[in-house]
Amino acid sequence: MATTQAEVVVVGAGIMGSWTAWHLAKRGVPTLLLEQFAFGHARGSSHGESRIIRRTYLEEYYAAMMGTAYELWERAQAEYGERVVASTGGLNFGTAESLTPLIQACEAC
Repeated sequence: MATTQAEVVVVGAGIMGSWTAWHLAKRGVPTLLLEQFAFGHARGSSHGESRIIRRTYLEEYYAAMMGTAYELWERAQAEYGERVVASTGGLNFGTAESLTPLIQACEAC
């Protein structure tokens, strides 16, 4: 049996675990990423053909993070050499009252 040593062990290779392990490894941190299911399984929240990334959130801190998130997606795609994000625009529906906090959060960012 082989022995593996790591400074950090990340449990779960979903989008968050994979992102964390990738960035640690890029920084030279010995990292072990563990996943209980086979690569490409359909048991996680990030599987399937229909995922969404958006800029509109009621919480201002989420809306503020999205500029960085889009930049990181662009960098990852350039580094990997393949596009995985397709920007299509989006619509938010609701009453003026329900959309006001959303608009305010986006305008603040």
